[in-house]
This record gives sequence, C-alpha cells and structure tokens, in this order.
Amino acid sequence: MKETESIKDFNSRVAEIVNQIKSYGGKIQEKKLVEKMFQNLPKKFDHVVAAIEESKGLSVVTMNELMESLEAHEVG
Repeated sequence: MKETESIKDFNSRVAEIVNQIKSYGGKIQEKKLVEKMFQNLPKKFDHVVAAIEESKGLSVVTMNELMESLEAHEVG
C-alpha cells in the first residue's frame, strides 16, 4: 500500500488481483490474504494490526473485518 493511497483504493486493487488469480483457476486462502494485507500496510496502521492480532488473531479475522477496522481508523 502506498502512503497516499486510501484503504478503499488499496482494497479495490487487492480485490482486482485476487479476481485475476481466480480467473486463471488459482485459489487463495483468506488467511493468507489477510497476512499479505498486514504485511503491506504503512506504519501508521501498526497499532491497528497489533490490536487485531491480540484480540482475534490472524487465523480468525476475515477480510471484511480487517477492511472495516482499517477504514474506521483511517476516518477517525
């Protein structure tokens, strides 16, 4: 994710890539996708990532929950 990019734009870009993978017959697990999203967020989201990891853990959080949390942080 670029520092100047919004969460919605980042999510749209990721969704486009996932759709391309699926269109070629590939599969991607939601857990793996969430991990990749965490790895590519700017430093300003570190505390949000830490809170999610502590409260739910990576294996439980869904992409929708992740996006909602990140969008709430971005607005707030």
